[in-house]
Amino acid sequence: MIEESQVLGLVESFVKAWKKSKHEDPYYTHRYVKSVELFRDIEIHAKGLFPEKLIGKNAPSETDEELEWRKLAYAAQTKAPWSRLENAVGSIYHGVDVSTEDEDFARYLVEDYPEYTGLKEWFAEVALPAKAQDANAVVYVTLTRPPESDVEFVEPVARIANSPQVIDLSRNYALLLVAMDAPVKRGRDMAYEGLVFSAFDEVNEWRITQVGRKEDYVFEASIYYNHNLNHIPVYQLKGKPVVEHGELIWESLFQNVTPYLDKVAVTSSTLDAVIRRTGFPIRAYYDEDCDAEGCTDGWVLNAEGHRDKCNVCKGTGKKAFTPFTDYVHQKPTGMMQDSKVDFPGLTYISPDNAPRSSWMPT
Repeated sequence: MIEESQVLGLVESFVKAWKKSKHEDPYYTHRYVKSVELFRDIEIHAKGLFPEKLIGKNAPSETDEELEWRKLAYAAQTKAPWSRLENAVGSIYHGVDVSTEDEDFARYLVEDYPEYTGLKEWFAEVALPAKAQDANAVVYVTLTRPPESDVEFVEPVARIANSPQVIDLSRNYALLLVAMDAPVKRGRDMAYEGLVFSAFDEVNEWRITQVGRKEDYVFEASIYYNHNLNHIPVYQLKGKPVVEHGELIWESLFQNVTPYLDKVAVTSSTLDAVIRRTGFPIRAYYDEDCDAEGCTDGWVLNAEGHRDKCNVCKGTGKKAFTPFTDYVHQKPTGMMQDSKVDFPGLTYISPDNAPRSSWMPT
């Protein structure tokens, strides 16, 4: 059984690494880092997220502007096939017949399970897809709320904690990050952004909650409930076992698919970028200063004598053109009357089709 000082020490150790990483995935233990890495590899496809690290690795010379365009234009091509895989995994359990002579438990399996239709459906639609995504995730058994007295019965419920939430696992305890919504002070305001941890041992579930000012990371620990199970009610979903640095880490049974999904995601985004660069005519025109009245380097003086951005050039100081802009040449006057004016001053150039053709499927 762990004590309050041990619980607070475990939380302090993780929070130190978490602050150092600026609230990104921290470098904590090897098991934690590797588990989170495996989870992130699948998460971008399961949730249809933009694969920023993959794009950065495959296109390191792109500008920030080009990367931002990719993010805005990104359409996940791998989310739908991953969803079909999860549905197939869940459908396997839907066909399993679970029977029991306990009538209360039978209702619990199919209709009386808290926060879901039934425990059987929860396994098929939540636990099994989670297992496909994250073999190092855990199912933990907790209460929907703490009991108000020793005689009150509160229904237990199973929840999933993904790898970034699974801080420590051992034979004697488990430490999980279960929420990030504790009320803390941020300046003069109250923000619901504080960290909440749960620590489990063979007897109790501890709840460790951030209090006070957000930037101070002060925590209070208390026993959430006394389960008296004589074992830790935290269970890894598991998959394919891999031993690294003497630690057991689980890979999803579908982990080997990720390199192929990565290639689809990167290729799809890159094809969109190539089409953007080479699929449309390039507009070319002379770089000229904005000739709006009072505009100097993109700024004009208002009636109060303060500077405002020019409404014509939007602060650029240069003439701007849209597909609907006419390019008007100034007629030469005086000594310049006989000078030849280059015409047109704006033109469109068709890009070479070869780069685009090399990316298009044959």
